[in-house]
Amino acid sequence: MKKLGFRKIKFRFSARYLYAGLTIVVLAAGAYLGNFLYQNLYKTIIQSDQIILLKREVAPDTLDPTQIESVLTDLEQKIAPAGAPNIAAVQNPFRSPVDQANNARNID
Repeated sequence: MKKLGFRKIKFRFSARYLYAGLTIVVLAAGAYLGNFLYQNLYKTIIQSDQIILLKREVAPDTLDPTQIESVLTDLEQKIAPAGAPNIAAVQNPFRSPVDQANNARNID
């Protein structure tokens, strides 16, 4: 029977691999830092400048709270019923005129 032999893998430490690895790490960190600064600093400054410009363009008029309240109360008065409905005054269309006359005598 033959023995299975494994070759030892020799790892040679080379400064070339170390420099290449460090260069990749530094470039990745620089890219991450650049993206972070762009997203959180530059875009925020640009948006704040746009907000300042838009504040000048939007109507600078302020609303009068008393006028708003008066409009709201007028709307509520239009929507709300005038009072409780008088059910006795509503005529039943299914009653005959005789029943209505009898009902009128009983109410008085």
